[in-house]
Amino acid sequence: MLRMTRELLGTTPVVPSPTKGFRVTITAEERAQLSKNIAGVDEIIAPLRKALKELEDLRKDLIEPYADDIVGNCEGCGRLLFVGDKGHRCHDGPILCAECAPTWNDIGAQWNEMKGSADDDPDLRFKFWEAFAQHAAAGGTGDDKALVTL
Repeated sequence: MLRMTRELLGTTPVVPSPTKGFRVTITAEERAQLSKNIAGVDEIIAPLRKALKELEDLRKDLIEPYADDIVGNCEGCGRLLFVGDKGHRCHDGPILCAECAPTWNDIGAQWNEMKGSADDDPDLRFKFWEAFAQHAAAGGTGDDKALVTL
């Protein structure tokens, strides 16, 4: 699609010279050509944006009657998650489906990396290790997905 669009517009991307660094001096002719090219791309995008909005509205309308049964969407893959599904709730809000959920080891590594940083929460970190100990005591391993019933 991108190549086709470039062919339609008769342009290729202009990349600043490494010798000029991040500051680019653009001529009036280049500015006019760039504006024309961007307008052409915007013209191609406009119907796609409209179609996307219509599809998002349709999706919302389909979901609305079942709102009480829906937990949300997986942050990893976008899958619709329902009350009662197995998944993972991150301490900072996002939810993940069972397939995208991290393992206990993954979460432990994240807590270890955050220890002492501004994002560290010693109480939550302690609760995590406490929950992992219970999981291990019940025969689980660190390679298991850290799942709850949503």
